[in-house]
Amino acid sequence: LDYYAVYRDSVEGFALGEPIAYTTEAYFEDAEPPPLSEWWYRVTAFDFGGNESEPSGSAGVTGTAVADFPTRFHLAPAAPNPFRSHTEIAYEIPLELAGARVTLKIFDSSGRLVRTLVDGVRPPARHSASWDGTDSHGRPVASGVYFCRIVVGENEARRKVMLLR
Repeated sequence: LDYYAVYRDSVEGFALGEPIAYTTEAYFEDAEPPPLSEWWYRVTAFDFGGNESEPSGSAGVTGTAVADFPTRFHLAPAAPNPFRSHTEIAYEIPLELAGARVTLKIFDSSGRLVRTLVDGVRPPARHSASWDGTDSHGRPVASGVYFCRIVVGENEARRKVMLLR
């Protein structure tokens, strides 16, 4: 085995055209993936005689260009705030927090948990969660001041939100 040729297309099982790269390594990092899309890769191997193998099966990837990732952990103010029927809570997860567990919870003014909006791993990106002013059982909560608390790995942020009925 001398080297590999790497091919990319937007269609699974695509016919090979021009390779996007050649490598001697058993792995490949695409430095210029198409932004905000799904793409497919296939690989062939070349021996020292210049003979090319049959292509591999397709491996699909869906992603975002690295330049589109947030650069910092951030919890934005809820909007609208104050709100009557629902509010959006936007947050950003930077690349360095990839794989971290995310929890976004709503607490009342005495610190009691009202509702969990997010609980799980989220990819690095800009996200938002909607709160409709109900508790974890779907019952409307009273007008008042509430607190959004997000924890991503070791990072934490809080914001006030006001519900007006």
